[in-house]
Amino acid sequence: MSDLMLLGILRAPAPEPDNLLGLVQLVSAARSAADKIDRLTALRNSGVIEIDRLSQSEFIIFNGQKDHSDELIKNAQLHIENNYQDKLNVNEIAQMVNLNGRSFLRRFKKATANTPLEYIQRVKVEAAKKKLESTTETILEVMFGIGY
Repeated sequence: MSDLMLLGILRAPAPEPDNLLGLVQLVSAARSAADKIDRLTALRNSGVIEIDRLSQSEFIIFNGQKDHSDELIKNAQLHIENNYQDKLNVNEIAQMVNLNGRSFLRRFKKATANTPLEYIQRVKVEAAKKKLESTTETILEVMFGIGY
């Protein structure tokens, strides 16, 4: 809904006092619906939403692959999940769990089937998906909040 349309509603004759709350709620709902339509239109036009997709497997929820027994790698995963919005350095994470870089990479890949960088990206993408679904933040706000 354009601002001109909202101004037209607001310039209408003043409603009765008992209908004023209803009008405010209507304007608020209209603006909220317009914001959602604008976000969906932007997503569709950006190519993010592919209407002709045959599979939704790319949109599956990522749960963090913690069905392994390597406690040091689980600690690293927990650190990544709790600090994804910060700039994470794989070597610093390796030092945090008392492993050298090469051993950390090998053990992480074996335990999770992802490299640490892939895991960090997956955690960030999942956090972004949740924010886009549950907040009214724009894509840019979500992107910066996630740490991109």
